[in-house]
Amino acid sequence: MKKLLFLPILLFISSAIFSQTGTLRGKITDAETGEELIGAAVLVEGTFQGSSADLDGNYSIPDIASGTISIRCTYISYETQTITGIDISSDNVSILDIKLNSVSVGLEEVVISAKAVRNTESALLTMQKKSASVMDGISSQQISKSGDSDAAGAIKRVSAVSVEEGKYVYVRGLGDRYSKTTLNGAEIPGLDPERNTVQMDIFPTNAIDNMIVYKSFSPNLNSFTGGLIDIATKDFPEEFNLNFSASYEFNTQSSLNDNFLIYEGGNTDWLGFDDGTRDFPVRAVDIPLYPTNRDAIDATSIRFNKIMEPDTKTSFLNQSYSLGVGDQLTLFGKPLGYNIGISYKSQELYYDDGERGLYKLTDADAGVLNMEQKYNEISGRTEVLLGGLISLNYKFNNNNKLGYVLLYNHSGIKNAFYHIGEKPSDEIGMIIQNRELGFQERSISANQLKGEHFIESWGELKINWIISYTNSKQKEPDLRFFTNSYYPDAVGNAQFEINPSKYKAPSRFNRAMDELNMDNKIHFELPFTILGSNSKFKFGASYVYKNRKFTEEKIDYHSQIQYYNGSVSNYLDDGNIGQNHPMYDPVSKQNYGLYVQNATDTRNSYDGIQSVLGGYVMADMPLTEKFRVELGLRFEANRMETESKKKGIKKGKLNDNDILPAINLTYTLVENMNLRLAYTRTLSRPTFREIAPFASFSPVAPTIVGNPDLKRTLINNFDLKWEYFMKQDELISFGVFYKNFIDPIEMVDNPVAVNPEISYQNVEQARNYGFEVEFRKLLDFINPIRNMYFGINFTYIRSEVSIEELELELIRALVPDHPDTRPLFGQAPYIINGLLGYKSDRIGLSANLVYNMTGPRISLVTKGGTPDVYEQAFPLLDLNIQQKLGKQFVLTLKARNLLNSVSKEVYTYKDIDYSYYEFSMGRVFGLGIAYNFR
Repeated sequence: MKKLLFLPILLFISSAIFSQTGTLRGKITDAETGEELIGAAVLVEGTFQGSSADLDGNYSIPDIASGTISIRCTYISYETQTITGIDISSDNVSILDIKLNSVSVGLEEVVISAKAVRNTESALLTMQKKSASVMDGISSQQISKSGDSDAAGAIKRVSAVSVEEGKYVYVRGLGDRYSKTTLNGAEIPGLDPERNTVQMDIFPTNAIDNMIVYKSFSPNLNSFTGGLIDIATKDFPEEFNLNFSASYEFNTQSSLNDNFLIYEGGNTDWLGFDDGTRDFPVRAVDIPLYPTNRDAIDATSIRFNKIMEPDTKTSFLNQSYSLGVGDQLTLFGKPLGYNIGISYKSQELYYDDGERGLYKLTDADAGVLNMEQKYNEISGRTEVLLGGLISLNYKFNNNNKLGYVLLYNHSGIKNAFYHIGEKPSDEIGMIIQNRELGFQERSISANQLKGEHFIESWGELKINWIISYTNSKQKEPDLRFFTNSYYPDAVGNAQFEINPSKYKAPSRFNRAMDELNMDNKIHFELPFTILGSNSKFKFGASYVYKNRKFTEEKIDYHSQIQYYNGSVSNYLDDGNIGQNHPMYDPVSKQNYGLYVQNATDTRNSYDGIQSVLGGYVMADMPLTEKFRVELGLRFEANRMETESKKKGIKKGKLNDNDILPAINLTYTLVENMNLRLAYTRTLSRPTFREIAPFASFSPVAPTIVGNPDLKRTLINNFDLKWEYFMKQDELISFGVFYKNFIDPIEMVDNPVAVNPEISYQNVEQARNYGFEVEFRKLLDFINPIRNMYFGINFTYIRSEVSIEELELELIRALVPDHPDTRPLFGQAPYIINGLLGYKSDRIGLSANLVYNMTGPRISLVTKGGTPDVYEQAFPLLDLNIQQKLGKQFVLTLKARNLLNSVSKEVYTYKDIDYSYYEFSMGRVFGLGIAYNFR
């Protein structure tokens, strides 16, 4: 019996002794080019344990006895490298990346000490240095420094990149139509039917490995002009990791505010979903037409939600949470890597100092602009963002890998606005009161299946492909507008009037957009030798299919009784509906009270379909040790059509076949110093919304109407850039660029429309040119501040676009000497980013002061001689401090918008600014805690 009791104890001790092993993983690359060395061998000295690099250059050696070891790495035509002093811990994964030099550098075996730390910022700079095209980017490490919680906040730290409205990306000052965003190399649809780009604020940073910004086109990329931003999600984790974070923020204007503007919604608003509370009780088309059936009209009108004005509540703190886990497992004897992450963010934004105005130049000799309307604005906004990511990667063997990515992001925005002010363009002394209540759901779900293959017997052919299916949705259920006029000096009920002849009647909208996007790509890469140098021949094909459905319903409120007592809730009360109204006369049927009617304009509902078939061939050739050429062609055949639900409306059509050449030259002046020259031709197509007849409505902003006759824009691009990678994490670069646009698309005020109406037009020509400079430097050469570093990038841009002949004629009627060009819409003249940081590994402290400012840019092209509206420069200064608490915890302190900058859009006339739209955002102070286990 004692022997039986002793046996399990012996087995336990034996297993504990024999389980004292760990794993060594890493990546083997060419020290000069950064290219993966597929098949490179790694052997633990003194043992028979080893591995070889797979198609990503990754290797993994499990079950190594714990302790200090040495390894030997070999690859044909490369130096053998022996690395000593590698610590292997029990049940842990040690990371060691290896860079081998080719035999042309030296023939002796190299012995070095291990450095088992991967620096993703350095890896990104290496990628930038070795790239054939002009590119920049930001790594997850840099994102952590700046403390940004979403992709929009992080990407604006990149040189020549700015962000409009907190979500739309501009590269080199060009509007969002000229930039493109991809997810792991595949196109994803935008969530805003009004824009030509992806809303970057919907991507939480905890799901992002890095973001690359390509600034010069290459044939294997999707066509773009300003820049292409590729969001790469996390791939194979090197070891088990579990992380959780929580943070709370206090906004000096919005948080714990007893007067926060809001309205009663549904029970799931806090998750960003409407639970059906905002659904119309009947379809707009099913509402009986007045006066056919008054009883049915009354019954229908009573069923509608009675809330059409905002209320107040006490707001809470902004909050965010994230949870992520990743590891490598063994499935059927092969490695399976996974990353799973979820995130939740909720924030409230409030201001009571908002101002909106419309002004007009009425006479060539006028000393001031004439005020058309001027409103004070109060706004309450609640934003919720939910995100989820599942990433799986399975290696069948060293030469074949299969991956799957499921990304789901959902955003819910609840808005409440109150405007009050004058509208002298309609009536002197009349005060306008306007309320707007809205709820916008945005969601994007992306399913991606991708593969990478290496076929040595086919001339070392590399193949990678991706099949991406993405669905994006946007819903605005029961968007409500209630406008009335107010006469302070009138008596009784005559003070408050609803007069649709002067402004829009109270109304409700129901809008929905559903867009499917399928992107299939395959790339081939075949090595060859020219002039004794290893070169690459690349070719591939792509097929993109898009299908959009946009629907809009609208109902208007009508009443034969013009005046009311000023209470919106009383006006909507059942006792004032139709025949229930106290003033209704059942005999004469006069003074019929409030009722709803279908006001849907079917032309505003449309379907869109697009297919783009693409193919490319290119060669990447280092012709000499210093000179590298990448050249090729891309062909794209585009078929695009939009059709309104209203019969007889002209279809928007676009059918084009384009050949897009590209040549990228790189000359290595000295080690780590490159000179780049590039010429490329790219294009920019209009969106579904721009060629659809859809007209968007706002009571305080101009109507925007599509144009079915738009053409695509062709652009010739020239880039010259010098860059010097001084040492790890250090860079200095200077570049100039020039772009010539043929048939650029601009937003213009329709010169023949009576009321303000914005439309899209092709103008004859435009150009954009400028320079950008970047400098990153460690201050380790100055002993007292050796733990500090700084970085700055500055971009200067000029642009000119020709003004359409009829528009120019109207302008010069009031401003005779007005030039025949203006800056491109949305183009900023300069962008500045700055970073001052401190990091001490000894005490676990890092601090980063981050500055960003984008110069003034056109936000509205006006009619006649009235000056265009410019969004003013908006300087942002943020502070992010992180302190490690032990091995697993990190405490974060944040301060954002320390300068308390005010967002302004203004007309400027004779050195006087007239406010078109302005508001303040408040300062934000935050505290967070993160737990990281590896």
